[in-house]
Amino acid sequence: MSKYKLKSQLENFLIYHPYNFWVQIRSFFETKLNNTLKTELENNKTLRNKYLGERCFIIGNGPSLRNQDLIKLKGEYIFVTNNFILNERASDINPSFYCIIDPMIHNGTFPVERLRDIEKQLSNIKLIFRYASRDFIQKNSLFKNNDVYYLFDKAVLNENYLFDMNLDSCIPASINVILSCIISASYMGFSEIYLLGCDATLFIPKPEHFYKSTKEEENKKESMEDKLMFASLMFKGYRILNEYCTKKGIKIYNATDGGALDVFPRVEYENIVK
Repeated sequence: MSKYKLKSQLENFLIYHPYNFWVQIRSFFETKLNNTLKTELENNKTLRNKYLGERCFIIGNGPSLRNQDLIKLKGEYIFVTNNFILNERASDINPSFYCIIDPMIHNGTFPVERLRDIEKQLSNIKLIFRYASRDFIQKNSLFKNNDVYYLFDKAVLNENYLFDMNLDSCIPASINVILSCIISASYMGFSEIYLLGCDATLFIPKPEHFYKSTKEEENKKESMEDKLMFASLMFKGYRILNEYCTKKGIKIYNATDGGALDVFPRVEYENIVK
């Protein structure tokens, strides 16, 4: 056994498993005492296996999206994320779910105008946020006419995660938004998940998204060490979720044009859409 794997196993046994048990116990009592949280988690139950046996597409914001005709996805179940509203075809493909877990939302620095653009251009879309973002959404009177779901993500996504990832209870916090989408899609009952725009190349010095970097992204300074550490946790998260979904009979495919993500089997985008 390598030193790396031994270290990982020791961390799981001594730190993460005990921590996640503690989080689950604390969350159980928190949902009993916090009526707002309890109501939101009950609302999430309406999504459980709602799309059983269907397929869905989860779209990241990688630069490879420039090379793929997203209009071919119209009529499919689609998850979009974060700044996808900046894509000129956003309203044309009529996505089903919009997931934003960026901490800038719950710390109040995410541009409200961008959220209002989502509200205007994608009027029928369902929204997924962290529960920690709820106050920000409510305070700014956002998405009053939309179905909004909140993820109570307090646990740690570690090797051999010991609990079901049900949206009506505490789930692992995700290192990136695509992982949250995969957890959500598995809870909803989708049996096939296709990833697009998941280039996973943030650690490579080149354009990181299909759009020009926003002011918030340009102001975010990260060292290469930070980027590589993030990438390691991200790839680990993809692998753990792939193992979790495989056990549940859910297949995940990578239809991204290129990129570094090597966790899932590759498929050609043109072969799975009309």
